[in-house]
Amino acid sequence: MSILIMTEGLAVPVHPKLVDILVFHMTPILANAKAVTNKDSITLNFRDPDYSAESGGYHPVEIKLTYQEHQWYLDYITDFSYVGQGWDVELAKELDFDFALERCQTRYLPEVDLSEAEELYQLFETNFIAYYEMEVFTVVVTLTQ
Repeated sequence: MSILIMTEGLAVPVHPKLVDILVFHMTPILANAKAVTNKDSITLNFRDPDYSAESGGYHPVEIKLTYQEHQWYLDYITDFSYVGQGWDVELAKELDFDFALERCQTRYLPEVDLSEAEELYQLFETNFIAYYEMEVFTVVVTLTQ
C-alpha cells in the first residue's frame, strides 16, 4: 500500500523526514482499514509519557490529516504545553500550525498567515523530528471514518 501525503503548494515546506514519520505510523492503521473515503481523517498523537506540569518534558504534539482525492493532506499540527499553576494547571495549545486555513497561532503572539511563520515552523519541525528520533514519544494513531 502506498500512502501519498501532499506537501506541494503548502504555505511552508514540510521536511521529508516528517512525512516518513507520518507514513510509518499511518501504514498499519490504513492496512487494516476496509476502505478509505473522502470523509476520513487520521490523527496522530505523540506523547512523552513522563511529561508533567511539575517536571516538564517533551510537549505533546497532535497531527491531523484528511483524505481527499486519493491522497492525504495535512490539516494541522498542534503542540501543547501545561499552563497555570497548582490546581489550575491544564494542557493548552502552545503552537498551532493550521495548514487547511494557512494560519499560525501561538499562545503569546497574534495569529498570522502560516507563510509568515515559516521560520517558527521550521524550528518546531526540526525539534520535533529530533525528539522523535530520540524515541521520547509514544504514538497513538486514530482513523476516523
